Amino acid sequence: MTSQAERIRPLQPERTYTMADLVHAMGEKVDAAGKIKIISALTMATTLHATERRESGAPFVQHPLAAALYLLSLGYSDVPTLVGTLTHDIPENTMAFGNPRAISHAQWMENICLGFSKGFDAQTADIAIALQRPKVNNIDVYTKEQADALFAAKLEDGPVEAVMAKLAERLHNARTLEYLSIAKQRLIVRETEKVLFPIFTRAIKAYPAEAKYLMDEMRKALAKAKSSWGELIAEIDRH
Repeated sequence: MTSQAERIRPLQPERTYTMADLVHAMGEKVDAAGKIKIISALTMATTLHATERRESGAPFVQHPLAAALYLLSLGYSDVPTLVGTLTHDIPENTMAFGNPRAISHAQWMENICLGFSKGFDAQTADIAIALQRPKVNNIDVYTKEQADALFAAKLEDGPVEAVMAKLAERLHNARTLEYLSIAKQRLIVRETEKVLFPIFTRAIKAYPAEAKYLMDEMRKALAKAKSSWGELIAEIDRH
């Protein structure tokens, strides 16, 4: 949790979105069959993330929902990507596909593949797999460094649509860094700049306008966060 000292300045509530916002954003961009899948994905995420909260206090599902809305606002309407975006935190956060720290990474991936293939389709399953961050389990993942390397490799080698989903969800995280401690902010900024940005460039060839916009907006959000660190530390010192 963010320390009391780092909450001297009151924060505005995080903007929240609803199912109605998602339906409106889909409009005519998504056909009827696609809308059913996307609404099902949000319903699934809302149910499985029901007990989770973000650092801001907002329901956790606001994060994947905001990310999906970012994509739709750009006219990006690929259904598997939107489903993958809405559900990307379910495997890691809810244990719906097994505990990744208690079973092998290979088994966890197989569970996710089977679950998403059955619930949605094979393309969505491929996106879901690429978005999952391995956990240390002392079976086939032994260190955090190994887990981080596996994650980067999966995202780099996976479907470019998974990169688009990651772009959107990381942009939302970047825009809401103010709710985190400076230490957590720095970790996210460092990973984004050093690890993810080189991978994000993959998306520019396939989706040049959308990927460039998301990356530019992310740079702005990260720069804003970094500029606030010195100001916040100075304010803490005054107290």
